[in-house]
Amino acid sequence: MGMNKIILALCLVLVSATATQAQKVPVPRRAIGLSLGWQNMKMLDQHASPLAYGTNSIFPRVGLSYSRQTGRSAYDIEVSGASGQINPARFGARQYKAKWSQTDSFQYTLSSPIYMTDIKVSYYRNLGSLSTGNQNYWVGGALEESAYLAPEMMNMPWLYNAVDLSPAVAVNYEPSFDHNIGIKVDFAAIALVSRATYGFFAKSNKDKNVKAFLKQGTRAVLPNKYRKGNLNLFYRYQVSRKFAMGSSYKLKWTHYSVPKPLRVLDKSLDFKFSYTY
Repeated sequence: MGMNKIILALCLVLVSATATQAQKVPVPRRAIGLSLGWQNMKMLDQHASPLAYGTNSIFPRVGLSYSRQTGRSAYDIEVSGASGQINPARFGARQYKAKWSQTDSFQYTLSSPIYMTDIKVSYYRNLGSLSTGNQNYWVGGALEESAYLAPEMMNMPWLYNAVDLSPAVAVNYEPSFDHNIGIKVDFAAIALVSRATYGFFAKSNKDKNVKAFLKQGTRAVLPNKYRKGNLNLFYRYQVSRKFAMGSSYKLKWTHYSVPKPLRVLDKSLDFKFSYTY
């Protein structure tokens, strides 16, 4: 079954649950959530390779979350991760074979695993002057760490990690107590980025490899060198007083120019199940 069919089936489940829920219940203020979904990442690192690399739709992407919301403020923390394979977008996984004799040969596949993690903490304040009864406007900020590790890409480890602070805005619409539809947007203002140095491998006669990499390859940067934007479209349905379910589509675009341009496009589709109280 293709990814589109799976998404359609899960959407039908959400619609069916909505149709069978007759009573209106107040939305609880706190929620602990578990999410499952797909993640797709494309990147072009001109410092490491002239080739664009990417993953297929990786499943499962697993996430945990905690949120608390009142009429005046909202707080969220999300942790998610996924692992899969990354290959040149044009060529895919490639086979290499060397034949020494009729009975002796050597063969391996040029393909690397990739591990992706994301931690995000957000805080919003309600703009009471703009908000109405069922439509709310929020402004705040987000602290996010994104990490990508491909141990065997381009015949060497590839690691990229960024911790950034972003102003954020959000709008949500609640046609009733049990439905919540919204959008969140944020753009990085300052970041701490770790990436391979110009010589690729950090050199030190005092520090071990990882420590030397972080010391020599980490920079504090502003939007003139580092640009990142997040878009999050979400829907939540309160099934009962204690349980909620919903979905979200997230798009993250990153551009970092030191020592040479790096561009990353990260997309994910998640379905979340929450315990609310």
